[in-house]
Amino acid sequence: MQSLTHKALEVLMKRISSCHPSAFGEYEYMGIRIIVKKPTLLLNRERSKRLYESRRARGICVHCGIKVRERNPKTGVFYRYCAIHRRQELDRKKQRRRQRSIRRR
Repeated sequence: MQSLTHKALEVLMKRISSCHPSAFGEYEYMGIRIIVKKPTLLLNRERSKRLYESRRARGICVHCGIKVRERNPKTGVFYRYCAIHRRQELDRKKQRRRQRSIRRR
């Protein structure tokens, strides 16, 4: 456990606010114990959401992790899926549209 001075406490607060990895640990300030630790992902959907966001930001396929080469011509942003998974997704959407049109008749 590391003892903190007033100045070191201010530096620690700046590190925490900027999410710097060196901020994690146990500290003591004037007899008070301060524990800074990484948040645990409580739900599986949070983990998958972060995985999705990181893959999307890096321009890789959300499904398989292969680098996506094609861009959306309207927005200029890489597609979410690689060519194989894009084709599968489009086929699924076509089948759903067909099933809905059959039900409506």
